Amino acid sequence: MSDFSADQVASMRETWIAAGNPAEAFDAAMNPPAADPSPTVQRDAPAPTALTEGITPDQAKQMAEDLKAAGMDPARVDAALAADGITVAEDTRTPEEREFDRLFPAATPASYKPSYYGRVPEGTAPETLAEFHQNATEWASAMQLAPEIGTQVIERSLEIGPRYNTADDFGKTNWKVEQRAAFVRASGGEAEANARLANVRELLAKAPAAFRDALYANGTLHDAAVVNLLALEAERLKLRH
Repeated sequence: MSDFSADQVASMRETWIAAGNPAEAFDAAMNPPAADPSPTVQRDAPAPTALTEGITPDQAKQMAEDLKAAGMDPARVDAALAADGITVAEDTRTPEEREFDRLFPAATPASYKPSYYGRVPEGTAPETLAEFHQNATEWASAMQLAPEIGTQVIERSLEIGPRYNTADDFGKTNWKVEQRAAFVRASGGEAEANARLANVRELLAKAPAAFRDALYANGTLHDAAVVNLLALEAERLKLRH
């Protein structure tokens, strides 16, 4: 690629791989196949540059963001994309928002890796577990929970649900009262707890309602530890703005 030195290409490759992208896609882009010399070949669009050949436009845009985050000149990266007809929308984020996004990259469903060992009943159908995993990780991603926090909440739901669902009405009510009291103590008082709960409700509103309601029904969203984790995440995410 004529626009970048060998050192820059090596740095780009490290950034690409560190972001979780396949090395093969980058290597293919850096070493494209020889062009067909046939004079009959027609090109209606600009020939792809070495930056984006062999990868999709979305992957190219993600690569561009990774390269910019690594310190490469944004203008040069955008110019390389523009050569392929790929335009990156203007970044309207504030410096504070960009720094926050650098420290806390967007979480996708694949960011959450709960362990199901010992947490699901023996004989659970694979498709049932797969459906739960999809719903749970999409729910966590919709709220942009940090991967470790979202994973903890998902695992905790599998531990709480069976116990809560087998309790009688008195047991459920008593347990919820205990959890509320524990959350108030952890928050430093009733007023503080109510303010934090308002943040949690605002955060939960961003997630799919069906899975959220299921977590209320099985006791998960009444658990003091879970609510405290969500309150901390709500407070963290407010720092972006």
